[in-house]
Amino acid sequence: MNNEKIVLGEKETPVWLVRKKIVGLDYGLDVYRKLEKDEEDILIPFTVSLYVTSEKSKIALRKFISDLKNGVCRESLGIDFGQMSKKDYWLGKCVKLKRDMEAMGVVPMKAHGFECTVMCFKPETTVDLYHAIEANLVEIAELIGEVDRLLMAAPLSLYGHFYRYQKSLCDPQPVVEKHGYWKREVGGMTYNLLMDRQVFVVTEFLKKKILRHTLAPSVGEIGEVDFEEIKRRLTKEYWDHLPNEFPKCCARFHRFVSWDDGFLRLDHDQWGNYLFQFFHDLTPAERQAFIELDLMLELIHEDMQQGRGVELPEALATPEARELLEKARIAGYLDENYQPTISNTMSAILADEIAARLKIRNKWKVFEQFWNRHDMYKDNYEGRDQKQSSTFLDEIGKLFN
Repeated sequence: MNNEKIVLGEKETPVWLVRKKIVGLDYGLDVYRKLEKDEEDILIPFTVSLYVTSEKSKIALRKFISDLKNGVCRESLGIDFGQMSKKDYWLGKCVKLKRDMEAMGVVPMKAHGFECTVMCFKPETTVDLYHAIEANLVEIAELIGEVDRLLMAAPLSLYGHFYRYQKSLCDPQPVVEKHGYWKREVGGMTYNLLMDRQVFVVTEFLKKKILRHTLAPSVGEIGEVDFEEIKRRLTKEYWDHLPNEFPKCCARFHRFVSWDDGFLRLDHDQWGNYLFQFFHDLTPAERQAFIELDLMLELIHEDMQQGRGVELPEALATPEARELLEKARIAGYLDENYQPTISNTMSAILADEIAARLKIRNKWKVFEQFWNRHDMYKDNYEGRDQKQSSTFLDEIGKLFN
């Protein structure tokens, strides 16, 4: 496979090799049984091509199964597993094929003007050729049944792998350019503008109803969506013209995401599961939009993260320290620059609790310089004697543990 980046769905890719072979074989058998002419110059080459397709389908399915067992999935087959996993489904399409090959099989293929070796197989008669096809069809039904069982038992992580592979096939450049144009238009980009942008791009995606194949949301699911926050992030004119079914679209989307302190995180396993199950029910443009939303959110999140960059003292510049500071910020004790929004005494208690968990030496020096405070040791001592400190300590304990 080459490394060319493609727009998903616009041209044939290795992603669909297994499906293409199975569907092609199914179609070929249907075409054969509808043939009206019984000329051997047509029937024998056609049958040889059916053998080749069945052999390649069998090989592709074996590889597909091997990949599934290793947690690898690159393709959504989009076939009727219930039908195609039954040998009677396949052999039922072969009544005319079997009859024709048996009728011509009383003499060697050489006598019909055909002598060939196909994929290391050299049929002596047309009956041999048919029996080889029949054996392949029986195995194909069994292999499809095994694929179905593996997919039914597969962890969601398999579909996460499928999604990431599909995503790797997409060219991100159009999304990068689109985001770049937006940043240039708004001029002074702020964290708040990026939050608005995040809600807008999701809303634009939802208006396309790409998640329509999910189960209809319940009244309770719709009620879990914070529409006031969404409305606050959009212009009034835009909000007023949203379609009536927008609340249902939001509830469907809510199943695939989580909010991580302002960052809208897609669950790639769930996201990939939806794309896998309904890949062939979506148009190429819808599949593209499905992945481009993820790419756009990543770009927005990168800018949001940069906008939140805060220079921390060495003792607080560790992942563990950042996690505690973020929790305190989310709780409202610190602002976006990790500066206290609470009283001096409570700030000192908070600093003491953070320092204890991080085992920071010279803790008062670290926090007094970072927060531009003085006498924090005294504030902590006095604050511990106040009645409200007990409640505050309980809150901190729950927050950090």
